[in-house]
Amino acid sequence: MQAMPHSQSAFVEPTTRSNRDTTYTTFTQSEGGVATIIPKPVIPPQGFVSIDDLVSEWEARPDSDLRSARRWVRDTFYARDGETLRTLRLERGFSQAQLAEILDTSQSHIARIERGTQNIAIQTARKLAKALGVDLTRLDAALECQERIAAESNT
Repeated sequence: MQAMPHSQSAFVEPTTRSNRDTTYTTFTQSEGGVATIIPKPVIPPQGFVSIDDLVSEWEARPDSDLRSARRWVRDTFYARDGETLRTLRLERGFSQAQLAEILDTSQSHIARIERGTQNIAIQTARKLAKALGVDLTRLDAALECQERIAAESNT
C-alpha cells in the first residue's frame, strides 16, 4: 500500500470511499492534515472472468436455467422461513441486482429490505409488489414475516 506522508498527530475516524476498482481510506488528522491510503491495484490473471460478468452472461442466454436454480435455492434453503421478500424474489427467479434494476435502486438496498433492517416507503412497496406480481397485502405479510425472522435472529 502507498501512503501519503503525514505527521505523528492523532487521527480521527477514517473515511472509506470505493469505486468499482479501488477502495480508498482517508484518515483525517485532528490538526486538519489528511493521509490517504491507496491500495495497489490487483491485476486479474489473463482469461479471468468476474462472477458478476459470468452471471450477467448466463442471465442473457435464453436457455439459462438460473431462474429455476433460484427457485431451487428458495425451496431448499428458505422454505421454513415462510413467505418473505426473499422467497417472493426467488420464486420469480430474480437476483437482488435484477430486482434492484427494476426498482431503480441498489442491490444493497434490496439486501437491507430482505434482512428486515430497512423500512420502505409506500412508493417502493408498490414497485416491489408490481415487480413480484403480488398485491400489497401479500407483500406486507411477507415483509412482516421477514421482520419477525430478523428480530428472532437478533435475540
